Amino acid sequence: MARRRSRRKKTRRRSPQKFSILGTAEALVIGNALTRGLFNANIVPFLTEGWLMPQTTATDNSFEFSLAELVQGVVPGGASSGIASSYSIQTTSGVVWANARRNLAPMLGTLIIAPIAFKMGKRLARKPISMMNKGLKMTGVPVKV
Repeated sequence: MARRRSRRKKTRRRSPQKFSILGTAEALVIGNALTRGLFNANIVPFLTEGWLMPQTTATDNSFEFSLAELVQGVVPGGASSGIASSYSIQTTSGVVWANARRNLAPMLGTLIIAPIAFKMGKRLARKPISMMNKGLKMTGVPVKV
């Protein structure tokens, strides 16, 4: 009797993932809603002030935080001109909860509406998006819309 050929699973080769412009825009909108609701600061000042940029008026009062202030407040011995020098971790969490309660409606509205709007926009603009993706693919740029 002839020997049976073994059935191997063929692995499919996948092309590397491309950078999605619309996916990044959606993530920025959602991230901005979260940082605005919890820390009273937009996402760029929240991430960069205190590390990449000097402290500005975007995160200058006790209800506005930057990530550098939060990290320096938690790290033992971390000195900061912001919340770490004058507030404890319990006070910081209380302020974050107060911000969340105060900004709950706009934050939840954005968190719910933004993904739906992006999904509908992608469906409505499917043809132009596919044409732009074809053009970008011909240029060799690893980006998609």
